[in-house]
Amino acid sequence: MQFAEKGQYSALVVDNEQKICDLICLFLNSTGRFKIIVAANNAVQALQKLQNQSFDLMIVDHNMPGKTGVELIGSLARTPRYRLLNYILISGCLTAEDVMMAMNEGGNHILVKPFSRTQLLSKVAEVLKVEKL
Repeated sequence: MQFAEKGQYSALVVDNEQKICDLICLFLNSTGRFKIIVAANNAVQALQKLQNQSFDLMIVDHNMPGKTGVELIGSLARTPRYRLLNYILISGCLTAEDVMMAMNEGGNHILVKPFSRTQLLSKVAEVLKVEKL
């Protein structure tokens, strides 16, 4: 789903490190293109947030306690309601096996930590199929 008007996207940011969540939310907010930016600290919280609202984009960390980012993306990608949700998997330590598993589960957009504001927004624009944020 693509919106031309400013402030039309919604994002769910999932990372167990609060500082990373805050930074990603700040980067997204700085574009002026997001009307809703919600943070969750784990997969359970993310699933609760997804029950209550719809999102255009989910940015999820791979290494979290409980369910990993790849597992979360995989379970959502197999659910009709979330099949069209855009995903970006972030991680500081992905093995080749993790990358293959992520791609098989529908997480074909990956961003390696540490990343800059420019790198994040470039990846977000790519995923949302917009020229620039």
